Amino acid sequence: MPSELEAMVGEERRRDLVRRRLAAQDAERARGVSWSGLGPAPLPPPASEAQLREAAARRFAGLEAWRRSGPGRLVSAVSRAQRAAEQACLAAETARAALARADGSATAFCASAADVMETQARTLLAAARAARCALQVLPEQDRVDAC
Repeated sequence: MPSELEAMVGEERRRDLVRRRLAAQDAERARGVSWSGLGPAPLPPPASEAQLREAAARRFAGLEAWRRSGPGRLVSAVSRAQRAAEQACLAAETARAALARADGSATAFCASAADVMETQARTLLAAARAARCALQVLPEQDRVDAC
């Protein structure tokens, strides 16, 4: 079972706990004087492990379907591009700071920063190409072109 699915099962456990806590709080508020028929609903029983896993599997399947869709592919590509740009910017700032210190360490920092920026530039270019491919399928989201 993928670790992402296991994380979703844990999230379902937390959701179930919150649902039950909210129901208990609602029941507590309704204690005392209340109009007939206006009391809280009975407290829900805890969800079984099978119910939690089924709910998580449904959410996971929906997420995977969205990731394969045109909009999902586009968001994923944009996110990769943003991370690459942030990493390149951080490396460039490290090099700039080393140059400003003028303590003799600038060459090593700048060489390392150049390597990082080059790697991130490749990632950014690949993400831009993936975004362009995702844009091609947006009008027909069911069609997946090999780009």
